[in-house]
Amino acid sequence: MNKFQLKYGSFAVIFILLYAGVIKAQTSSRQNIAIVVTELLQQLPARQLQTYNQLMRELIDTGTEGVIILADMMNASVNGENAAVDYALSGMANFASVDVNLKGNVERAFIAVLEIIKKTETKAFIISQLAKVGSDESINQLSGYLRDEKLCSYAADALVSIGGALAVQTLQMALMSRVVVSPNVQRQIIQALGEIQPTTAGSEDLLMTMINTDDITTKGIILKALSQTGSKKSLVVLGAVAASTEYNTELTDANGAYIRLIKRVYEQGDKKEALKAAQNMLKNTKKSRSSQIRIAALEVLFYVQTDILKTLKSALKDADKSYRNAALNFASGYADRALYTELLKSLPKSKTEEKIDVLYWIGKEAQQPEKRSVLKTVETSIEKTGIQTIIQLLNDSDNEVIMATVGTLGVIGDKPALAAIVDLLKSNDSRILSKVKKVLESFEDDISTALAKVVAKSSNEGKIIILELISRRKANAYFTLAYELTKNNAIDVKNAAYKALKDVVSEKDFVILCGMLETSEPSYIEPLQHAVAASIASLTPEKQTEMISRRMLQAGDDKSYLYYPIMPSMNE
Repeated sequence: MNKFQLKYGSFAVIFILLYAGVIKAQTSSRQNIAIVVTELLQQLPARQLQTYNQLMRELIDTGTEGVIILADMMNASVNGENAAVDYALSGMANFASVDVNLKGNVERAFIAVLEIIKKTETKAFIISQLAKVGSDESINQLSGYLRDEKLCSYAADALVSIGGALAVQTLQMALMSRVVVSPNVQRQIIQALGEIQPTTAGSEDLLMTMINTDDITTKGIILKALSQTGSKKSLVVLGAVAASTEYNTELTDANGAYIRLIKRVYEQGDKKEALKAAQNMLKNTKKSRSSQIRIAALEVLFYVQTDILKTLKSALKDADKSYRNAALNFASGYADRALYTELLKSLPKSKTEEKIDVLYWIGKEAQQPEKRSVLKTVETSIEKTGIQTIIQLLNDSDNEVIMATVGTLGVIGDKPALAAIVDLLKSNDSRILSKVKKVLESFEDDISTALAKVVAKSSNEGKIIILELISRRKANAYFTLAYELTKNNAIDVKNAAYKALKDVVSEKDFVILCGMLETSEPSYIEPLQHAVAASIASLTPEKQTEMISRRMLQAGDDKSYLYYPIMPSMNE
């Protein structure tokens, strides 16, 4: 062996030994990381946030090698054995997504893993996590999966999450490519192009070139994407497609896309173009078989219109009740004192259907405290308030209008409204009386005084309602009212009066009640016994016993038995 061979042979041996040492060190290092990863996995899920944060930091510190180990551990059969690994990887992505210092490290680790792993399910999972931490650095890697039938949707979603000009351009290039794998892949890319923000130049023009496809599913996705990325120059195109459907519901949802685009154009500042498109669409939908599309067109007109009252008044003349009520609901978001004033001014001369719709809507508006305050101060003329205008409608010839008025006044709930409502107790119409009763039951303020004022002129059914209301309120100041009605000639009123006595009595009524009990018809003995017991219920048991015992002596043997059922209640 010559000197040259000896010299370089020695170098080769040294190199082999050094390489072997490096391999051994790398193997040892990976084994150590694997041990760390395994130990950390055993501590997941963490119950406390502080512990969770610490575990995530330690996992991220294992670097690309740690992510590779976790990815290798994933079970592609998805039978539940991957839970801890999934939790760890998604936790790392979530944790890093809010920390600028960690985000890039985790992103690069995921990119490196994608180049190594083979299982499609694992790749899909890693791509979905890359969506949380990805940046422009990930886009080149992701672009390759846009042609993969199984991974395209994950890659497209990740690009949407990353956003920005480069991501948009990547989707555009993939869509223009002639090697798109399948219609499904094409649809995924189109959908992503519509969702990605901010959109950039080129997307709108590209999508418009594809709009004439015969594939209904793809066309619907294109239309939706255009509604999300388009500008005023797309209005004519989408408007024509909507018109070709005769403004009826169909699979591409062309009308929905057109409406969304009109709103978008308005938000972009092209208000004149948006308003014109909305007006034309609403006009053209009059013959549509789809009430939903007509209503949707109306909504967009409200959205872009400055004269809300004009739009509302026009809609209220429509024959379709659902359309009228939709208009009122849309107007709610824009309603102010001026709109309420103009509506209430025109209400007395409106058609019956319009009156009913507006009244119920006013009642709904008044359920909101701030709007109720406004409605209470509306003036429809120099000498008339808005509430007085509504009260006038209690004299309407249509019972439906009257009931709607009662409901609205009940929600507004002030004294003039209460007086007007209780005055209806003179009615003999059972439906109106039922509505009045329901509304009065909901009043929080005192109603007994107002009821007492109208009892004399109320109908028999009205009198019964008054008795039930003061009974429910435990209005013991109105014992005399109930007492007088026990003498009424109408048997139903009389029965209701006796039934109400127990709820309107106090100690001062004890003697009168005992006299009534001792002279009563047999059918009224039981309600009177309840009333006697109720009149002294607030006293001590000893005092009650004393009063009942004294009264029994006064009643004598012939009448004392009437008080026997009362005695047990005094010890309760």
